[in-house]
Amino acid sequence: MKNKKIIIGIVVAIVIVIAVAVAAFVATGKDNDSLSSNAEQASKSEEKINGNYNVFEAIQKLEPTDTLEVMNEKMGFEAKDITSEGSNGWKKYEWEITEDTSLQATIFETSKTASFTAEFPDEMIANDKADFSNVKDFKSKINSTEGLKYEDFVNTIGCEGTVEKRDSNSIGYTWVNSDKGVLHASFYLESGKCSIYNGVF
Repeated sequence: MKNKKIIIGIVVAIVIVIAVAVAAFVATGKDNDSLSSNAEQASKSEEKINGNYNVFEAIQKLEPTDTLEVMNEKMGFEAKDITSEGSNGWKKYEWEITEDTSLQATIFETSKTASFTAEFPDEMIANDKADFSNVKDFKSKINSTEGLKYEDFVNTIGCEGTVEKRDSNSIGYTWVNSDKGVLHASFYLESGKCSIYNGVF
């Protein structure tokens, strides 16, 4: 009888040890999965950037009066000449910042000034706060004496826009909502008034 109790005790102890080992293995596996997932997300969020700035910073750093040499110095690498064949009076350059973002500069030979365009996927700036339900009212207001300024767009749409174009006379913003609707608007630097807007919303 005594031996039987000892055997039962040994069996129970073995079962407990096995259960603890299995639980530890499962927990370790989950932790490793979690660490792997976190590492993948970190890798995606830290996409390699060529040069000194991401595309949203870059369009704010370059000035229309900068020479190409100064632009290259600010960007941290040389732009690629993408001027179309047969172009007259201007040259176009591009800095590829990541695989899907770039900054383009069109330099006009006569004025020695440049215009800039930021290229990026719409989904990068999609904002669920962007509301285009009252955009239809913009048309009549833009043509009024008071006009519409950037602040009016922000107040109506519900969030800040993203700079996508700049030159010596104007600045252009874009908004993207969660339904993939897009709105572009350009504003004169001197008066601050909107000169044109368009989009799909």
